[in-house]
Amino acid sequence: MPSFANSRKPQRFSLGTLSKGRCGFFFRVFFSFVMVFGFSFDGSLATLTVSQAMAADEPVHIGRVFHITGDAQGKRSGEDIKPLQANDEIHTGEEIVTKAGAVAILKFRDGTTFTVGPDGKVVLNEFVFNPTNSETKNTIKVEKGAFRLTSGFKTKNSDVSLRTRTATIGVRGTVAEGFVDEKVPEFINLPKGVGHVQTAGGQVELTEGHFAASQAATNAPVDSSVLPAAIAAQGIGLLRAEIGDELPKGTPLTPEQMKTDALANRMTADQQLTGGKEVAKKGFSLSTLFRSFLRWLVVLLRGWIASLNGWLEHLAGNFSLIREARAAAGEEVSQALSLLVKAAGVGILEPTKGALTPQQTQALQEFKLEAQRVVPDADAVLRSHQDKQNSENRKNTLESTKDVVQGSASVATNSQEVANIVKNAVEASPKGDSEMASVIVREAVSAKGTTNNADAASVITQAAAKADPGVAGAAAGAAVSGLPAQAQAAATGQIAAAAAKAAPEAAASVATAMIQAVGTKAAGEIAAAVTQGAGPASAANVAEAATKAGGPDSAASVAASVTQVAGAASAAKIAEAVMASAGAENAVKVAAAVAQVAGPGAAAQVAVAIAQKLDAGAAAKVAAAVSQVAGSAAADAIVKAVAGSVGAGAEAFKQSVSQAAKSPEIAQAVKESQVVGEQARASGDKARDADAKSDKAATQAAEEGKQPPR
Repeated sequence: MPSFANSRKPQRFSLGTLSKGRCGFFFRVFFSFVMVFGFSFDGSLATLTVSQAMAADEPVHIGRVFHITGDAQGKRSGEDIKPLQANDEIHTGEEIVTKAGAVAILKFRDGTTFTVGPDGKVVLNEFVFNPTNSETKNTIKVEKGAFRLTSGFKTKNSDVSLRTRTATIGVRGTVAEGFVDEKVPEFINLPKGVGHVQTAGGQVELTEGHFAASQAATNAPVDSSVLPAAIAAQGIGLLRAEIGDELPKGTPLTPEQMKTDALANRMTADQQLTGGKEVAKKGFSLSTLFRSFLRWLVVLLRGWIASLNGWLEHLAGNFSLIREARAAAGEEVSQALSLLVKAAGVGILEPTKGALTPQQTQALQEFKLEAQRVVPDADAVLRSHQDKQNSENRKNTLESTKDVVQGSASVATNSQEVANIVKNAVEASPKGDSEMASVIVREAVSAKGTTNNADAASVITQAAAKADPGVAGAAAGAAVSGLPAQAQAAATGQIAAAAAKAAPEAAASVATAMIQAVGTKAAGEIAAAVTQGAGPASAANVAEAATKAGGPDSAASVAASVTQVAGAASAAKIAEAVMASAGAENAVKVAAAVAQVAGPGAAAQVAVAIAQKLDAGAAAKVAAAVSQVAGSAAADAIVKAVAGSVGAGAEAFKQSVSQAAKSPEIAQAVKESQVVGEQARASGDKARDADAKSDKAATQAAEEGKQPPR
């Protein structure tokens, strides 16, 4: 038989080429390997299904180290321990360990931060985040030490849980914090959000500002309805000493790191868990099975190594110096949480069957009195801490939202993809949260890529306004300000029309926000575009809001522009609404401008709407101006109608009108109305064009959104 050295072609391995002897040898080696390495020290065999093994490629990073103080280390399964540094990537399954005096703050890709206190140990069990699908899943195992989780970007489908020695803590919209140490009962505090604490013995629901304690997995957790506030006050004091009460500034990410995070966020859940590859869903094959076996063996070996490390850790604990150091640390914790320790001692943390005995009742009462003496200002401590953590969470949520949306927009392939992210983000936020909506839309529009243009801005604004009409105005204003300066003026009408069409009930707020963002000179054009988008029914409200935002000097332009879009039938209501903010000194100008656009048929109604709240002298001036604009054929009807509205005699009022018509004020108002009328007609044309562009952009974006992502 020729040797491999003399063979022209290398022999390829396959099961078909194995002789019976070789097959026996192969399987003896295989099962010997499993028997040696497959069992952990607790005698259980770790298993991995074939489908899991097929998906066990390298997962993408789940976040980064945000801030480090002191000596902290990370260890991934099968790899060496490494010291952690700022902006290092962290991964699923990674174990984070802090030494004495060290604090590690981790930041996940959704902006959620997790702080690990001194002598702490956590395992990052699972993390998935996709802002397009609005989903977050985050599971962290807290084995030891002080911790605090501060949530980041909000999603509609959120599954966040912390697992300790005794309990599972599910949280949402949250700041969740606590302390885990085998020498004391576990302390869990919820300064913000909602959640629950569950053990094998039961479950308690936590609302914002409440806390709980868990002594053993077999016991039901006990919450703040039973435990005195002093216990939480001591726990908060320990947390402040160990991890502080605010987030420090992290090291800024490089552009490349930001892009890497954004691309990871764009992956599906399966891709995130498999390093960007779709999970295999093909039929059975021997080669696939063999690769699965190899991965299985690697996992078994890693489990054996982890068990060995745990055994060595246990062995090290038997050395006297280590035992003494650990005992001293445990004693410090017990003193800091003395009331929690005593609560366990008197049986408060243990389940009670039936009514309390007289002795138990007395012990409980004495304990509560002692707790009040030890921390007399406990309630104030809790309120102050809750306020602080609410503030910290708000800052982190805004900052995380900014980073996630901007990153997503920068790598998106079309505006509909970004619009979906915006829609979901607004829906996940509290209703009417204009500040959050402004951040979401501004960052989506300002990111360099596919969205920093008028078409994309109108699509994104429309998505936000549909998601929550209460933030439509804030979204529209943010969209304009987010565009490049040279593009803002041209995009204003299109964005205004898009927002108003998506949320017609919010048309007035859209007009206000847009004028505040662009400036009062554009008040008439903006009011026209908003009315075009929302429809004639909104005209009076839009005109009033736009006049308030633009000031009295804009009244005539706003009234005429809105009338141009809404039509003569709405002219009287528009004129009356504008006068609520314009002031009597602008009555003549507004009346003349609206009459110029509405035409002779609506002139009398316009004059009455404005004059009815004026004195007879001012009303005569209004009638004179409107009569000159409408023409002599309509003059008598106008004078008669206005006289009746102010309760004046027809002949006497007619003479007052004739006298007023000779004044320079009326001549000037009529002359200005001609200019304003032309401007209003131009504003109407622009509004219709802007509305058409908005519709076209929305249609095009919807078509692009149907294409598979690239």
